[in-house]
Amino acid sequence: MIIPTESKGEPHRGFPDVFHPDLTAAINEFEQQGFNREYICTALLSILATAIGTSYNIHGLEHNRIEPAVLWTVLAGPSGTAKTALIKQMLAPVQAVNKQQIRDSLRRMEEWEQEQFQEKARQKGRKADSGSDLTPPTPRPEKHKTIFKDFTFEALSKGMENNPKGILLHSDEVLGFLANLNKYNGGKGGDLEIMMGLWSGEGISVSRLSRPDVETENSNINILGGIQPGRLKKLINKDSIESGLAHRFIFALPDAKATYPYRGTPDLNALDKYSEIITNLMHEPPDLGTLRLNTEARERLFEWVCFNRDMINRFNEEGNELAGACAKYESHLLRFALIIQVSDDYCNGIRPEHINLRAIEGAISLFDHYIENQRRIYTICNLADGLQHLKTWHIQLLRYLPPITEVFERRDAIDMKNTLQISVTDRSVDEFLKDDAVFEHAAQGKYRKRVSA
Repeated sequence: MIIPTESKGEPHRGFPDVFHPDLTAAINEFEQQGFNREYICTALLSILATAIGTSYNIHGLEHNRIEPAVLWTVLAGPSGTAKTALIKQMLAPVQAVNKQQIRDSLRRMEEWEQEQFQEKARQKGRKADSGSDLTPPTPRPEKHKTIFKDFTFEALSKGMENNPKGILLHSDEVLGFLANLNKYNGGKGGDLEIMMGLWSGEGISVSRLSRPDVETENSNINILGGIQPGRLKKLINKDSIESGLAHRFIFALPDAKATYPYRGTPDLNALDKYSEIITNLMHEPPDLGTLRLNTEARERLFEWVCFNRDMINRFNEEGNELAGACAKYESHLLRFALIIQVSDDYCNGIRPEHINLRAIEGAISLFDHYIENQRRIYTICNLADGLQHLKTWHIQLLRYLPPITEVFERRDAIDMKNTLQISVTDRSVDEFLKDDAVFEHAAQGKYRKRVSA
């Protein structure tokens, strides 16, 4: 399957500056510690979405367009790029709340067990005296937590019922989530279809013989995980694109390098403020309201949606499967705006009331960034096996060099690198031309492509 892609010639794009200064200070601190900025910001979007949960949602242009704070985020990169270490550090305030929820659940369980013991003793005495029936036992308290790492769908559905604010599915390897779906029915169940509906914030109604019925009016399930570039094809493929599953994820895909140990002094004020913001948002109750666009934001969004629909129509005419991504990413854009607005207002100490122009402009910047990443993901997944080691600029340059049937010179590759404004040295291009899996050395200083991008 060949998916047409487009390149903006921007192999080293910076991440859009969309967050409140308090959050930007924390981002800068994490980056100072050696973590990649795109990883930081993408993880932050997921964590903010989790913290907001069902407290707020956003009303779009159409009268029935309501979007929740739900993001399924994936940090894609090779080993050594500190994805796991970053997520662990950034999740610290969420983990603190999660641990307190578990402690409270254990306390309630201990109290319930003590009450049951005492009640049984009382009822035993009453029945001996009067012969009356025993009083039905009080229900067992349910476990309450936010973070799920290893789960079955049964446990997940029950967790949603017990925690209406929302759930975060977190795993070092995002493909593990998909492997757990339909775990106990031979892969023949509808868990994947239910999960895709939950991306839209839909409630769940499960009635099965093997477990109690579960009914929830709505849901908020965020995903935060990593993936190795070589495994992207297992997530992004023809089936996942046609089903729409692939379009429900946003990807961080920087040219990340292995990190070095951090020897500086952390900015504790920035990190403490970050923890305070996340913790305060997590403690907010569900169902605080639906935020509508103010006049400026509405006009800007209308203008952008018209532009995006034109792009979708063009992609459909070309047979470009990015049409599906652009359509689904309209939902992402609204969710980005919701996250920006609520986090801005909480940092400023005010209660969110509407979506302003700044939130929409920031969301448009995020849309542009992540839809470009989606293009790059499609390109990587269309490469032949054994070529996933290629970097973003390799793929860009390869795409614009002469076709396989034509010979080109070293100078042609250098000129094309400059035309595309790829920020690497001529020596880097020379090293790339030595890759026998990609190029054939036709003659002195002359090459021919073995593969196409």
